[in-house]
Amino acid sequence: MTIIAPDWATARAEAYRVGAESSAEPAQVSLEDADGATLATPLVTLTDLPAFPTSSVDGFAARGTPPWRVVGQVLAGSVPERLEDGTAVEIATGAMVPEGIEALVRVEDSESPQPGHVTGEPRPRPDWRDAGEEAAKGEELLPAGTPVTPGVIGLAASCGYDDLMVRRGPRAAVLVFGDELAISGAPGDGRVRDSLGPSMPAWLRRFGAEPVAGFAPRGPVEDTLDAHVAAIRDALDAADLV
Repeated sequence: MTIIAPDWATARAEAYRVGAESSAEPAQVSLEDADGATLATPLVTLTDLPAFPTSSVDGFAARGTPPWRVVGQVLAGSVPERLEDGTAVEIATGAMVPEGIEALVRVEDSESPQPGHVTGEPRPRPDWRDAGEEAAKGEELLPAGTPVTPGVIGLAASCGYDDLMVRRGPRAAVLVFGDELAISGAPGDGRVRDSLGPSMPAWLRRFGAEPVAGFAPRGPVEDTLDAHVAAIRDALDAADLV
């Protein structure tokens, strides 16, 4: 008998090819229903991130030479008016930076020389984020084939997605072979407790497959050739992966 050493790299590549060719058709699902699938298309940004310039601190957005006259307040979720020379607005972290801004002074670096006015020294590095600073519109963040996790769902939502094009994982049938296996209770009387059958469905789910009802696990299958062949044929009729 000649023993041929397996070429694992080739085997993995072939398994990947067959799996990709037989994978489920892409489907558009809501973000809430996408967990556990894989991206069918790349995840690209639908807008600049951030979509608009935002303040990184609580402070005062100002234009012109200090002291500035405080003319209002900008909170997160509001759209400010353009700043005029010599004016400032109190601004909250995460709020939209007004047009015309030339300086942003942190609240802890500011002081009020007279009622309704503020002055202070901005930090050397601007305390606001420009639109597109994290990612530009149309930029690919994740390639197709990426597993959809809670983090991916959150990222997709931050990019403006309400749903995703995904592929569901393969349906998997778990078969347990062996007359010596007991599938419940304590081992004894010549039988050992099957430990792989109960754990395999959990492993399959973690790797993106979905165990098929009735095959999770099914067995033990009688240790005869006919029983093995029949069990595998039944499983292949119900699942993509055995």
